[in-house]
Amino acid sequence: MEAGRAPAFQDDDEAAVFELVTSLLAHGTVPDGDYRKAVDSLGLQVVMDVVSLVTYFDLVATHLKVFGIQPPAVSD
Repeated sequence: MEAGRAPAFQDDDEAAVFELVTSLLAHGTVPDGDYRKAVDSLGLQVVMDVVSLVTYFDLVATHLKVFGIQPPAVSD
């Protein structure tokens, strides 16, 4: 993924989620064709759930980064 290539998925649903999330994070939206493909493959409820989770965690990560919040130190 780091090299810009999608992993080889054995499951079409996993590939659909990867394409949906990759598009969402890269563009902040999902082009109509990608959206339709995801809904056709996963169903509307799953697409809504995936988009909700991804955008929620993106929001949390942005807040942590902007406000310089670091994880607590781990003690042995």
